[in-house]
Amino acid sequence: MKQGFQLLCGWFRLALLLGLASCLAASAAEGNSLDGFRALLTTYLNSQPLTNAQFGLHVVSLQTGATIYSTNAHRLLRPASNTKLFTAALALEQLGPDFRFQTDLSSEAPPSSSGTLNGSLYVYGRGDPTFAPRFHNGDYAAVLSRLVSALTSSGVRKISGDLVLDSSWFSGPPQGASWLWDDLESGYGTATSALTVYDNVIDFIALPAKKVGEPVTLQLLPPTALLRIDNRAVTTAAGSKSDFNWRRPFDSATLHTEGGLPMDVTMRPGSVSAPSPEALFGEQLRRQLAAARITINGRTRFVDYKTPASQRPDYRKFQLLAASTSAPLSEILPFILKPSQNLYAETLFLTAGKAWQTKRGLADSSGHLGITTEQRAAAALRDFSKSLNLPETEFYLEEGSGLSRNNLITPYALVELLRSVKSKPYAAVLEAALPVAGVDGTLLNRFKGSLAQGNVRAK
Repeated sequence: MKQGFQLLCGWFRLALLLGLASCLAASAAEGNSLDGFRALLTTYLNSQPLTNAQFGLHVVSLQTGATIYSTNAHRLLRPASNTKLFTAALALEQLGPDFRFQTDLSSEAPPSSSGTLNGSLYVYGRGDPTFAPRFHNGDYAAVLSRLVSALTSSGVRKISGDLVLDSSWFSGPPQGASWLWDDLESGYGTATSALTVYDNVIDFIALPAKKVGEPVTLQLLPPTALLRIDNRAVTTAAGSKSDFNWRRPFDSATLHTEGGLPMDVTMRPGSVSAPSPEALFGEQLRRQLAAARITINGRTRFVDYKTPASQRPDYRKFQLLAASTSAPLSEILPFILKPSQNLYAETLFLTAGKAWQTKRGLADSSGHLGITTEQRAAAALRDFSKSLNLPETEFYLEEGSGLSRNNLITPYALVELLRSVKSKPYAAVLEAALPVAGVDGTLLNRFKGSLAQGNVRAK
């Protein structure tokens, strides 16, 4: 599976970094020159564990610009989540560190003096990823509070019409280009949407029963009727080995569980991708509006890029009731790069593509079946690379998260990207968003006790 592929790639990159770090440390301890360091590194790269591996390495000093070490620097290799470095740089270039995502609440007419909206409420999303527990101190109930508060402040107390969820801001399939089918059921491969909520995943907690042989209890977070449960997992004796497993096939809305969960296990957390991000958004918004005593008489309807133009809302004629804005991109970026969050990265990629499209005065891709926002973003990245004097022969990226196995980057391209970004006004923002060795993110448990701890920032 792709997860295994990513773990393998991560291990191999780590092995190279550890080799690089150990060679550098050994060279420094022996008082050797850079020539000594290069010799040690060459010996390591020619060692037996790497005999059948494909790799490239390019080490450059940012102070002098000198190449310290280079081998296979122009070989195209699968970057996996290093793709996110290109996505982050593109987004900072197109959007700027102060960019904020916006979600609009609109209607055909303003509410009456009594707070009744005589018509439907339209929620127009633009990809805000911050309707998620991690941006609300883990509080699932507060995820949509910003949106609910905005509507309450507008004076709306009752909606006589429907709740309309409009995700047409992004055009194209909900999955990124060349994502594999067996990624799609997992939390790391969830669908992208202009209306994103709870990271577009449904979390759950499995709890053992009080007696051996009784079914395991499953609690969904958030509580939802969108996911059916086929629970075949049972409680096993304390001290026994746990073999609790689960799946949500990508073409199904059923969570299947099986195996055993020992009685002495406090809980077993898990997560699966939501069958429909927009449906989850609508369900949870209705629930939180009801908690705020705002009633909706009508049903929930959906609008996306496939909706014919004649049936899509014309917001130029609508009343903007309220707008909800996210934290600035500078504060969101660490939530992308440090944990390597795929959904946020792909969303940012699409958003940068929309911005580039607008700046170029190109026709809006929304509503067009043949032009996707992702293709716009890929074009924006190629355009950005030209400004960095980075040849297109050095990379090929078709999506922004790294899940695609078609993505290719050379070590030279990665170094040139980082070198170029170093002189940009947003350089400090990108650097601060990277994981720190032995401190946080994907490097939390790596390089502990080494010279790299607290000093190396890496993806």
